[in-house]
Amino acid sequence: MEVNSDEKFLNALIAAVQKRPVLYNVSLADYKNKNKKGEAFKDIQDELLQAGFNAAEGELNTIVFLYLSPCFQSNASTRDGSL
Repeated sequence: MEVNSDEKFLNALIAAVQKRPVLYNVSLADYKNKNKKGEAFKDIQDELLQAGFNAAEGELNTIVFLYLSPCFQSNASTRDGSL
């Protein structure tokens, strides 16, 4: 089974986001720090560009918050018993 380029991009994006918990771990002090989040998004953009993907920072913000945040938040919500 061949993986298409969209799936490769999403897998690379997920891996990059997982390395930067400041984007999704609400228990971190820097979670509310917009500068730290901005740095994380820039680092992700650089990492994806080095891997051969082209993604604007604004697109990354949209992708992460609309599609990936629920994936990471689901782990946090199950710890306190809420869904």
